[in-house]
Amino acid sequence: MTPSEVWAALAEPESIRRWLLADAVLEPRVGGAFSLNWSGGEEAHGQVRLWEPPSVFEVDWNEPALRSILHIEIAAAESGSTLVLDHRNVTSEASIGMGAGWHAHLELLSELVEGGDPTAERWQPRYESLRPEYEQLVAARPS
Repeated sequence: MTPSEVWAALAEPESIRRWLLADAVLEPRVGGAFSLNWSGGEEAHGQVRLWEPPSVFEVDWNEPALRSILHIEIAAAESGSTLVLDHRNVTSEASIGMGAGWHAHLELLSELVEGGDPTAERWQPRYESLRPEYEQLVAARPS
């Protein structure tokens, strides 16, 4: 997949619904609105900080108990594209769930860009299986 194809899957609200499993608003401009609403009532919202299609976007990621920044870069690679996700200003405790969550969601994104049909039914078990690995990673990190 080219960076443009990955960008489209990553940043189009209808596509976001398929891999991030949330209703999305993502106004494609610096200063634009950003929000995600999951069926369980969880939400994140903020503002677009960087918007440079098809390679970089960054948003404020605000939840009731967390204010952070999500930065994503996409670059051409020999085998297609490389995506780098950096979710900053996250506490150690929150990073466990966020790490496992992003890991499982990015697997759904990969499935989507490869022409598959990601489903919510696969996400939860994968998240639960990854969470202990992220607990170990955070526990092993120097204070």
